[in-house]
Amino acid sequence: MRSMVGALAFGLAVVFCAWLGEAGAADETVTERSNLAIKRCVEAEFQAERDGTACIGRFADPCTAREDMQSTEEQVECIEREFVLWNQLLRSEYQDMQSLLADDETRGRLQRTQRLWREFHKANCRLPYRLHTEETIARPIGAYCSLRLTAHRVLELRGWRQGLSKN
Repeated sequence: MRSMVGALAFGLAVVFCAWLGEAGAADETVTERSNLAIKRCVEAEFQAERDGTACIGRFADPCTAREDMQSTEEQVECIEREFVLWNQLLRSEYQDMQSLLADDETRGRLQRTQRLWREFHKANCRLPYRLHTEETIARPIGAYCSLRLTAHRVLELRGWRQGLSKN
């Protein structure tokens, strides 16, 4: 079962990357605008002293709710598009956080924590494949799990980073 889930995840990644490659420059512009919109949403939420969770699902939720996006593939595609944006933000927030830390020990702790978080993320978001024998429900649940956990991690790192910046 583990190899099947791994193969499925790899297959999804290959299909998604191929889809992104075929999308061309027009989709790059859409992705850049979407990424900027999420960044602005997060900034506005933090400036208003809110936690930023209102920004999660900003593109995936309306996309999956559309009547013409009802197949499993279409649902997962909607979710994956936003996941990619949050994953880019995660890399950026992590790097920004690392650069703010004053000593190697603290940077090492952040690195270990991030590694443990990735292990949790992977295990948690693969669980739907074990819980649901029907793949058509497991895939969107697993994809949304990745989106949600990644976005929450971005918001957590951003909060910590902003706290450090104020000191």
